[in-house]
Amino acid sequence: MKNYLKEETSGPGTEEPLENREGEDVFGPGDLCLFVGRRQREFMVRLTPGKKIKLKGEYFDAERFIGLPVGVSVVTPQRASYLTMRPTLSQKIMNMRREAQIIYPKDLGVLLFELDLEPGKKVIEIGTGHGAMTMSLIRAVGETGRVVSYEIRSDHARQTRNNVRRFIGKSEWWEVKVRDVVAEGLDEEYFEAVMVDMPSPWELVGHLVPALAPGGPTAFLLPTVPQVVKTVDALRETGKFAHVRVSELLQRPWAVEGPSVRPEMRMSGHTGFLILARRKLGEVVRF
Repeated sequence: MKNYLKEETSGPGTEEPLENREGEDVFGPGDLCLFVGRRQREFMVRLTPGKKIKLKGEYFDAERFIGLPVGVSVVTPQRASYLTMRPTLSQKIMNMRREAQIIYPKDLGVLLFELDLEPGKKVIEIGTGHGAMTMSLIRAVGETGRVVSYEIRSDHARQTRNNVRRFIGKSEWWEVKVRDVVAEGLDEEYFEAVMVDMPSPWELVGHLVPALAPGGPTAFLLPTVPQVVKTVDALRETGKFAHVRVSELLQRPWAVEGPSVRPEMRMSGHTGFLILARRKLGEVVRF
């Protein structure tokens, strides 16, 4: 892949000190900075005064980047070129440290739309992992909404709290509960949407009926076909869910270099099956 960053930063004057223009966004102490290098490789670091940051074998004092304008390109002593940006939520999710499988941005976007989330809505999340979906839900409903997350593992709940605090800040409209929802159920009733990310969701389908308002959407993300079959069967057996749909999203990036246009060699293939359903009242009105 052609290195556009190097071309952009190799011209005359690129090593001159930069003067910040009025109103210009600059990196401050404690900010997250995303360095995008050769082949679009990303490095996300926090600019903590007194700390060193590592960029592919090179170490720098964080203070060297504090005060730089967002969007500037830098060239290191080893002639490596990086474009500096503030990371988006998608980039924070893909670059954060994690021990559990995350929900990928390609699935997150569709799930947020299918759950019909907007500021002010109330949503339940079952299974937080390390917080990719949690942070997306918190941002989607905003401070006028409410997000209640359930997680059976205390270590995952703790990591999710840390990631939420680190990447999106204080969120008073979000609450996380450590609980086995299959054994103990849910506290909430008539919420407007439910997101489920756990290995055996068919075991808790009955608990979703009182928690979800009639007409409300629910979504599940599962990695294997047997899990999908069991969950769909459980949804239908309750008689309280309808419009059940199953899909899989594949994202294939393309390389565009002048007349050379082709799919990239690597792609985000199977990450999970999406099951979408709507809660129905279960009553019939005849005309």
